[in-house]
Amino acid sequence: MNTTSKQIINMVHRTLGSIDTDPCTTREINDNLIHASRYYTKTSDGLAQHWEGSIYCYPPADKGVARWLTKYHNSPCAGPAIFLLPANTSAKWFQYMLQDKDADSICFYDGSINGRQNMLFVLFNASAQQQAEFNRLFSIVGVVMEVDK
Repeated sequence: MNTTSKQIINMVHRTLGSIDTDPCTTREINDNLIHASRYYTKTSDGLAQHWEGSIYCYPPADKGVARWLTKYHNSPCAGPAIFLLPANTSAKWFQYMLQDKDADSICFYDGSINGRQNMLFVLFNASAQQQAEFNRLFSIVGVVMEVDK
């Protein structure tokens, strides 16, 4: 699948309406691609910051996925979110996520992002309209499954 980062982020924006917080990016990526109202860099440490509104999160591999998911779930002002994560189905966080009542849909991405394959997009705490849009858009780039609640 030859999907650019710009196309993916456009699908994220179309699903969420806007990105209010990106907790792990760079200024350059935010200014040129993500366009989040609030963003945090490695220096400002998104795990130590306040998250609110709609969230897009592509956590760095060196901090552990579970920490980012926990931060999201413990952020009372956080709204719907799309996470881009490694498709590590044997990880405890993955098993927990499948049982999570906040997870709505998962897209097993059929391509690579920044040279990484076996990635997935996860939609959390979405409205019915957002979930339908996610399922429609992301089915173009991979297999989408709704999480059984």
